[in-house]
Formats: sequence, structure tokens, C-alpha cells
Amino acid sequence: SRGALLVTRGGEVILVAEGRGRRLTLRPGVKPSEVAEAARVLAQRLVESYDGRRDPVVEMVDGIAAVTSSHAAALGAAGFRPTNTGLRYYAPPR
Repeated sequence: SRGALLVTRGGEVILVAEGRGRRLTLRPGVKPSEVAEAARVLAQRLVESYDGRRDPVVEMVDGIAAVTSSHAAALGAAGFRPTNTGLRYYAPPR
């Protein structure tokens, strides 16, 4: 979709982020370690694009609330933390 960010590995799309990272779609069968790495890359890109003004928040993963998603632990390994609005990546101070 327009404005989506794609995270690829070896030419395969691992993760699609829409809505400034609020909605993620993951390739079926992707390993938790690949999800974590893709989420790290996404978080860094979003922090850069926000210029440190706000923290990225993932609200939905594959159409399910991010905090209850089967990928929540992998996103946690990438630095995303549960909040009342989803999984937030707290950007380090600049």
C-alpha cells in the first residue's frame, strides 16, 4: 500500500509496516529471530523519520492487537514494550 515500509532479507519481504508503523503484517512462517531483527530495523527507521520527536507504537500485528499477537515476544526482543495503546519502542535520547 502507499507509504508502506518494507523490511526485506535476502530479497524476501519479512515485514510490511503501514500507518507509520502502527500496523504490521508479517510473512507467514517467519522465525521469531527474523521478526525481532526486522522489528529492530523498522524501529530505527521510524525513529530516524520522526527525528526523535516521538516513539514508534505498533498497535496491530497481522490484524490482531499487538500486545496479544503471537509475535509480541519477538517484538519485545527488539525493544518494544507493552503499553495501553500497543507496543512502544522507546527511542534513546539524542
